[in-house]
Amino acid sequence: MIDQIGDPVHLVGHSFGGVVSLRTAMDNQSQLRSLMLIEPVAAWLMEGDDDLAPYIEFRDRRDEFHKWVEQGDIDAAVKESTRFITIGIILSGLLNIALKN
Repeated sequence: MIDQIGDPVHLVGHSFGGVVSLRTAMDNQSQLRSLMLIEPVAAWLMEGDDDLAPYIEFRDRRDEFHKWVEQGDIDAAVKESTRFITIGIILSGLLNIALKN
């Protein structure tokens, strides 16, 4: 999409979009005017944890997302990554409620 715009762009990414924006910026440096990352996911910090399951799940989802984008299946990429993120937000909210009670 950046190629179609023609001029350098301002790129903003939030959460997982921050990771996607950072990768996009790395691949398109000459076409970037600025980059803003808001609360980017730092999943690699989980890699050193004793329980690797959350990191492995995130890594697998990330790899699926990239596969769909590379194949041009943007609908699947958006649908599945949104579902994954939404489930995470819901579970996080339920955990916070449980811890308060």
